[in-house]
Amino acid sequence: MAKVNVGLGFDSDTSSPTKQLPQIEIKQEIFEPKKEPNFNSIIQLLIDLKKPIIGHKMIYDLLYIYNQFIAKLPETFLEFSRQWLSFFPATFDISVMFRDNFETECLTTKTDLSHVFRKCTIDKTLSNNLQFSVECKEQSHDAGFDAYMTGRVFGIMSKYVEISHIL
Repeated sequence: MAKVNVGLGFDSDTSSPTKQLPQIEIKQEIFEPKKEPNFNSIIQLLIDLKKPIIGHKMIYDLLYIYNQFIAKLPETFLEFSRQWLSFFPATFDISVMFRDNFETECLTTKTDLSHVFRKCTIDKTLSNNLQFSVECKEQSHDAGFDAYMTGRVFGIMSKYVEISHIL
């Protein structure tokens, strides 16, 4: 155990302690250098916590993540799918959700993220089911805004799928 002073007891003129500070005991491992986190540790944390993976047209991203950070790609797509879902059972691709629920529109409508986002925010059948208090100026292809659009579309589409049988 190491003993450390607690507080900021310094006189602004002399930078010397103005009074004796209390000491507390702290476990030594707090002061030992920690291994720097890397992307492998982030992937492992996502696997351990079973966090949902949400994206748009993300199959190549999933293949890349699997091949680089989990294991060599299996021989077949079916085996890859089984393996991926064993690690990440809650994986959602909003382009697939959109296609499955609006198949006829997908034949005539673009399915890129900005168009799907626009459809979900303008179409009253979708937008009236889930309200968001945050509105942002559209800035497609900005990483932060694309993440916002993906999350918002996921929320709207999930709610639509949940209640579509009563609409």
